[in-house]
Amino acid sequence: MTIKEWGSAPASTSLETSYYLYNPVMALFYRLLDMIGVFP
Repeated sequence: MTIKEWGSAPASTSLETSYYLYNPVMALFYRLLDMIGVFP
């Protein structure tokens, strides 16, 4: 998938599993880092 494909037809472009799993996993990772005080 490229941005051009997604921009022209977002409903018909398929997403790979890694794309929709990345954001929730990274959000949890950064939340945990925030809880242990890595970020000021």
